[in-house]
Amino acid sequence: LHLARVERLSNQHRLASAHVAEALVLVNESQDQELMARVHLENSLLQEAQQHWRSALDFFKRYAETREALLAAQADTRAQALAARVDVERNRVDAELARMRSAELERQVSHMAEEAGELKRQALEDPLTGLANRRQFELRVAQLQAERGTDQPLVLMIGDIDHFKHINDRFSHASGDDVLRAIGRLLRDHLR
Repeated sequence: LHLARVERLSNQHRLASAHVAEALVLVNESQDQELMARVHLENSLLQEAQQHWRSALDFFKRYAETREALLAAQADTRAQALAARVDVERNRVDAELARMRSAELERQVSHMAEEAGELKRQALEDPLTGLANRRQFELRVAQLQAERGTDQPLVLMIGDIDHFKHINDRFSHASGDDVLRAIGRLLRDHLR
């Protein structure tokens, strides 16, 4: 093809025609559409240089058709590549959204677990002293009986605060609450 161009520009049209024909055979074997378009263009220019106008026009039409088909194929390839990139980006965004939703759900589950733990603690403890209430006592007794069996005896200790009413009456109920909290701390610190 390069030789044909040089020969055409040197007005050696017969040699140029032979080289264009040879290039056309080689291009048909390779199926290279870009090269095919260049061969048709060179052939059109060669026919024009020889003043074969009809033939020059035919080869130029082949050039234009081949070039148009090539550009359409390239556009399709680019469109497919863009569609693939869009799909990849969409999948990335979907994955990020799923990760964010998962993280939010994990935070919500953690918060609900904390709330459930707090509600359970509130249900099983006296709010003033923090000591186990009757509900927790009953659950613990049932648990111990399940572990040891009902044949094993359990011991329950009951205590009383002497003159507690006198503290409430003389110093106020707020002072009585302070005494109950202090006794609760002592019991928690020194008993199972």
